[in-house]
Amino acid sequence: MWYKLIHNKLSCLSNLYLPSKLCPVCKNLEETSSHFLFDCPQKLAVWSVLWDSQFEQPFSKYSLRRALFLLDFPKCRPDTVHAPSVFIGTMLLAIWCNHWAFIFDHRPY
Repeated sequence: MWYKLIHNKLSCLSNLYLPSKLCPVCKNLEETSSHFLFDCPQKLAVWSVLWDSQFEQPFSKYSLRRALFLLDFPKCRPDTVHAPSVFIGTMLLAIWCNHWAFIFDHRPY
């Protein structure tokens, strides 16, 4: 999935031929790959909360983009047990799974 994000091949509404390309979660913006995984306000809030539990550097979209696209991770907190790449990959997977559970199972995001 991370590979697909970097190469803009993620299955999201802007890449599909559907009548509406609006994000089904926030219903405000077109669902692009970046919106699908981190630019949507609800998903960005999840990143923000969990980021601060892993990294010493405060959360910013700039830091997140550097981590996702350049693999330039901030310094981890001393008490973290996972490598930064494992944390980011796990976050991507969790957001992906929750998004589709929202779509197909009507679970609240």
